[in-house]
Amino acid sequence: MPDPLDPTDVIYSVFSGTIVRYAGFFGVAFGGQFVGEQIHGAPARLVALKTQGIRALFDWFEVDALMLPAQWLLTLFVSFAWWTFPLALLIVFLFVALSRDADLSTVLLALAVVQPIASFIVQQRLSPLTGMDLSFAIGLLIVFVAATVGLVLWWRRMSNELPDTEPETDEL
Repeated sequence: MPDPLDPTDVIYSVFSGTIVRYAGFFGVAFGGQFVGEQIHGAPARLVALKTQGIRALFDWFEVDALMLPAQWLLTLFVSFAWWTFPLALLIVFLFVALSRDADLSTVLLALAVVQPIASFIVQQRLSPLTGMDLSFAIGLLIVFVAATVGLVLWWRRMSNELPDTEPETDEL
């Protein structure tokens, strides 16, 4: 059992907790960037699926994992210059709140909602969708946000309602 007064354990627990918090933040941010871009491209992918058939599925999720952080930063910087400034400011606020020991699940939930919306809006500004394509993509975005919020809130409720069981001890 680790000694609670051991400085090595204290330093390790602080750094490991901080690393987990920031890894979670950037993981959700990069994932939100990916989802926003994929939702914006969904109408074109459905057309490709109709014209090319099953072969189009192999090109569905073309993603360069090394470029995702750069795309996220580009989206954030571009958002500061456009009318999406409040969304970019909210993302920065969430990062600062996370740095000040805010509730991790609340910050990540807000980021999981805001980042795909910001990414979608920037993609829409760069290559606009019109008509039914735009309606379809916005509908997908709304369904994604609603499902994300619903699943996270459901998980919170279920985890809070679980009975606290004590570990069984083998007494002889």
